[in-house]
Amino acid sequence: MSNDLNLPIVFNERLVVNTAISKAHPYDLVTDDFLGIKQIENIQYCSVLIKKFENWKLEECQEFVKHQIKGLTDPISWLHSLRMLLAGRVDKDKDRFITLGWLMKHALVVDELKDAELRLFKKYRKFDFDEVSKELCKLDSYPEKLKYLIKCKTEYLQFRHEEPKPIKPEFDAQIDLEIEKINQVAELDEKYGQPKSTLVIKARWLGNVNVLGDLFFQLTSLRQTNGKSYLDLTVQQTAELISQTFLDKDGREISVETMKTILNPSRIDKRPKENKQIDIESLIRS
Repeated sequence: MSNDLNLPIVFNERLVVNTAISKAHPYDLVTDDFLGIKQIENIQYCSVLIKKFENWKLEECQEFVKHQIKGLTDPISWLHSLRMLLAGRVDKDKDRFITLGWLMKHALVVDELKDAELRLFKKYRKFDFDEVSKELCKLDSYPEKLKYLIKCKTEYLQFRHEEPKPIKPEFDAQIDLEIEKINQVAELDEKYGQPKSTLVIKARWLGNVNVLGDLFFQLTSLRQTNGKSYLDLTVQQTAELISQTFLDKDGREISVETMKTILNPSRIDKRPKENKQIDIESLIRS
């Protein structure tokens, strides 16, 4: 197993702790690993890495890799270089047990590389417009949608990462299209009078529910001097109005079906007796 196309292996980040001024972690590379070398070049760094992996057990190699990538700005690039470096060692020895050891160490680096790439994918997942669209569906008002889109676009432009040329439009271009669409829909709603979502506040009725139902029953049943009722609603409409406007004394929803029963002209038994009802006719005349 040789490295990919025999390309030169370059570690752009080479973390080495100077033990003269800092305390080293057991899995740090330290200045003592590079005795006599004033400026650590790529070739010396590769040589020390090979020596460490040659002498360490598999578990030690794994701990070293996990520790090293914590301090790197680009762990994926470093892991790619390490993978290529170890791949070049697999065919160097004729001893099959040594070769197997290098294969296993190479495999653990490949696994760490996959994990690092997955973490990076999750980090940038918020810049996936499909995910943004799902979040938009959870928002109700135009201002909320626009604020969310502007926030996403700002974060993206402040933290744009290098990536291959996309098949779909750029993330910020997709955001602009969505903002334009929302603005156009809002203008149409304004122009043609589409109902806007409003905050519904329900009043708590602190008396018996049948008294409330009877109150509305009287308003829809009593006749004025012109022969018309005070409220022009059907039983169904009245029941829905009460259900949508009031809660019972315990703060619970009032059932439409319960109200329909109370409002039914033939269900006198479900409405309060005269001494317990609110007499609308007397109130109007007084």
